[in-house]
Amino acid sequence: MTVTAAALCRGPACLRWAAAFALLYVISLAASAPASVFGWALALWTGQTMTLEGASHSLWRGQALKLHVVDSRGITHSYEGLGWELLASRLFWGELAVRIHITDARLRGTAKIALHQRGVSTSEATFDLPASSLTAVKPELFPPGLAGQLTLRSEGFGLSGGLYHGAASVDWRDAATGLGGVHSLGEYRARIVASGPRLEYRVETVSGALQLEGHGIWSTAEGLTFEGKICATPDHRARLEPLLTVLLGAPNRPIRFFASRCT
Repeated sequence: MTVTAAALCRGPACLRWAAAFALLYVISLAASAPASVFGWALALWTGQTMTLEGASHSLWRGQALKLHVVDSRGITHSYEGLGWELLASRLFWGELAVRIHITDARLRGTAKIALHQRGVSTSEATFDLPASSLTAVKPELFPPGLAGQLTLRSEGFGLSGGLYHGAASVDWRDAATGLGGVHSLGEYRARIVASGPRLEYRVETVSGALQLEGHGIWSTAEGLTFEGKICATPDHRARLEPLLTVLLGAPNRPIRFFASRCT
């Protein structure tokens, strides 16, 4: 009489044991595979828009000297000091999921990132970067001369099938700009909520000489818009007047900026 594996293994308990053994097998493969496999998979899943340089250790837990990211203009941005830990259990759901940390001066922080067939998602993300980095990434939106420190936080955010989901917040501390010859401005917070093909955001002033309150949207089709109020505190009004003139009077900018002075 022939005894099959199916005959020996029946019921939910047996299936759980089989899944556990399969997971252990995947973990053992990941632990022994070289870090270059992670670099190959990352390049494949992102269509060569993200690649690694100097990958070392293993697929399970590794590091790279540099992470190269190609933006929508075809320009490559490189960040030093990438490390990762593979979340092997997510492979069963068809995802390449990792916990990453990066230590570059222009981008520093940690996050869980999952690459799947239809897009990418992040969770438990916290990143710090200088505001000046925005000019290099999106010069059409962010003018030269920005200063201060940005902190991005998100418990969950992603893009799947062309639709955004999740929420995030951005804090801008020691905000400053070179527009209008002005420097120190204050501290601001933006709360971002995904809404299908676009992102909706609200900006508020935490403290500072320039008071800014408003909301707006961003999408690839509509670009960036803002609607709100902007003004200077009485003791800084004269100093900030050149900046207010630039913000409220420039007609040819990529941001559709509908703002009025505070009453």
